[in-house]
Amino acid sequence: MPQCPALLPSSVPFLWSNATADPPPATFRSAWVSPDGMIVEKHGCRAVRNGGCAKHMYKQWTQPNAATAHARVVTLATHFGDGHYHFPMEALTALASSGAAFEPFSTVLHISKKTEFVLQWLTLVVHANTTVVDGDIFAESLRVPRPGKCSDPSSQQVRWLRNLVLMQLGKRDPLPKGDSLVLIRRANFSQTASNNKRRVMASFEETVQAPAEAHARAHALRFALFDDAALPPLREQLALFTRASIIVAPLGAGELGMVASPSGACLVELADPTRVDKSGAVHPHVDATYARLASLLGHTYELVPTPGLVADSAAVRSAMQRCSERGSTAPRTASHARHGTRSVTAVPRTTK
Repeated sequence: MPQCPALLPSSVPFLWSNATADPPPATFRSAWVSPDGMIVEKHGCRAVRNGGCAKHMYKQWTQPNAATAHARVVTLATHFGDGHYHFPMEALTALASSGAAFEPFSTVLHISKKTEFVLQWLTLVVHANTTVVDGDIFAESLRVPRPGKCSDPSSQQVRWLRNLVLMQLGKRDPLPKGDSLVLIRRANFSQTASNNKRRVMASFEETVQAPAEAHARAHALRFALFDDAALPPLREQLALFTRASIIVAPLGAGELGMVASPSGACLVELADPTRVDKSGAVHPHVDATYARLASLLGHTYELVPTPGLVADSAAVRSAMQRCSERGSTAPRTASHARHGTRSVTAVPRTTK
């Protein structure tokens, strides 16, 4: 049989272009699957792109010289499929589909890349005996549940992930009103250098952390610093957010923790309203990823523009004050209040 030709993603159709809200998994016979979600059938070389962010695929596909072969596979591989936001909110939430259940003892689960972060998420979802593989594979029988849309998962997918997280933490909705202010500090560490340039705040301690600590003291909230350069295990990260009343965060995947926060928590997002392109030109830029997620979870949202990644401390204080004023009508129990202003820091155990 002749080899399948090389393929540019731009010439390959998107698998879910005409999908309904909760379509059944797509099925294929005798197909290669790449780590970024390119699927090519051996017979006829029919190809499709999987994944919420498939529009960003650029790498040419060539038929692998060597790919591990498996009889029955469910794939979650997508473009950006190992991302700190994109894996849980787009790849993993594919399993929310009503037809995505699989038998762990006879079916292999395929993902983009087995990172420590991805594997910690999988321990919350799949059976311990599930065989998980990554990289290029060949599947005799392949099922592909629909992933979340790029930066825009469905309400069903978000609620599925939230319910699963709370169950794994031994909790259930409705959670008690939060008693903590969680501040996310984005260090000079990211999956991409461009994200570091776009999202690491200048003078963070003076313009953001100091006002946040003062607000926590003034409103009898526990202060919790969530530093994304050195994080505890995933369960501990999520548990921290189950007590959040206010989350103050630079734009980025650290905000994902709000999936475990009490409904009605307030997200204060610090985001640069511009982006610099490769030629050095500055353009207006809005990233609504986490505003949408907050809305789907029933949280409130405050945006603090940070031109040039410099925050106005007065604007940060005002946003937190609006959060507290909205939340002041809800009663707080004595168990919430007794923590006072004690500061809690996420203790480093592992790094991303």
